[in-house]
Amino acid sequence: MVIDQELDSSKVDPAKLGYLKLEHTIEEGIFPLPKVYYLRTTEGKVTKAKGYSGKLTRDNYLSLIKQQNIVGLRVNKWLISY
Repeated sequence: MVIDQELDSSKVDPAKLGYLKLEHTIEEGIFPLPKVYYLRTTEGKVTKAKGYSGKLTRDNYLSLIKQQNIVGLRVNKWLISY
């Protein structure tokens, strides 16, 4: 869950079941697709691109938002043939 305001402290406790846990404080976030995101946090950078094991740059994520192809990106997809 990403929100643009501070959470109520009565709802946050990483030790209690059912309460929320603050994982990152985000300075910049790019979310072009579900399960594909770039975060610049106070601790560093966090990236995720489901189905792609390589590293993408911030500019790559911005290209995805603009629906542009990423030059040089190659993804192998395996299919089962019956």
